[in-house]
Amino acid sequence: MSQLFLYGFNRSDFRAPRPLRYSLDGFAADISYNTVEGVNMRVEGTLSRRLPGGVGDLSFSPHFRYGFNNGLVNAWGQFSLNQRRFSREGDEVSSSRQTWTLAGGTRVMQFNPDNPITESVNSFYTLFFRRNYMKIYESHFAELGSATRFDNGMRLNVSALYEDRESLSNSTNWSLIKYADRGFTP
Repeated sequence: MSQLFLYGFNRSDFRAPRPLRYSLDGFAADISYNTVEGVNMRVEGTLSRRLPGGVGDLSFSPHFRYGFNNGLVNAWGQFSLNQRRFSREGDEVSSSRQTWTLAGGTRVMQFNPDNPITESVNSFYTLFFRRNYMKIYESHFAELGSATRFDNGMRLNVSALYEDRESLSNSTNWSLIKYADRGFTP
């Protein structure tokens, strides 16, 4: 049980005709603290199956997040179809990879899409220095994407995203160390 909590698991069933793979990320690294959700926890995994006829792999990745202080459950999922193609003309062999993705649901995101501060660093600063640097919002979204990698190394990525953003307010001002001159920004 402690192995699951720390590291998660990754299993494969290679029985013909279609191998199945499934995994669940460890929980310990996915627990953090911020002023909007308080203590929050993420649970993420993947289920993948090879399609018949060598068409490719189809996978589903569910993502769940719960904020214990604000009581919000955020859930979203992503379906992916990964294809790999080979072609041979004489002695020339070429390959390409293509991935189609469809994702949707509700997730918590940082305002800066580059995610400049990690959740663990923000948790540390929030709890010990009463500084909350990570600014987040709730996103209700749907996204469709395609990524192609050609034999010459060139890549082509195209995606479309619909997003309805909802601001999230602080639900706690608790920290381990109190500073009289410091308050949390919204």
